[in-house]
Amino acid sequence: MGRVVDCTGTDNDPHPGVIIAFSDTNNWDGIYLRERWDQVVRAKVRGGSWSAPQAWSMSIEVGVWYSIMAKVDGNTVQIYFDGVYIGSIYDALSPTVGVGFLFFNDGSNYGYFDDLCVMKYVVPEPLYDIGAEEEAP
Repeated sequence: MGRVVDCTGTDNDPHPGVIIAFSDTNNWDGIYLRERWDQVVRAKVRGGSWSAPQAWSMSIEVGVWYSIMAKVDGNTVQIYFDGVYIGSIYDALSPTVGVGFLFFNDGSNYGYFDDLCVMKYVVPEPLYDIGAEEEAP
């Protein structure tokens, strides 16, 4: 999970996001904001060739922080935008050797990143129940 913000939005740049699966500089998967088009986009790089095979329509505003979360289970990734599930990827790199921040920019635009967090995800997620308070014997 990470938080990103686009601070300029004057053209099609910048595209702040997170790398969710990384093998090497020629093979990785990422999720980024395309603010001008109101989209959350998947970046897919294989063998050095870049593509954007998936995009989800979301309202995105300049200067607003958004969270991007990815739940990875093998090569299946569930994508969440501000805590809401928006779609899945079924051909992500697996296993991955890293994650990180992603930023496409022509040099005149800027954005920020914060709170990159990686934690072990258990499938299925454990369930819990909070019962009544117990009294001491």
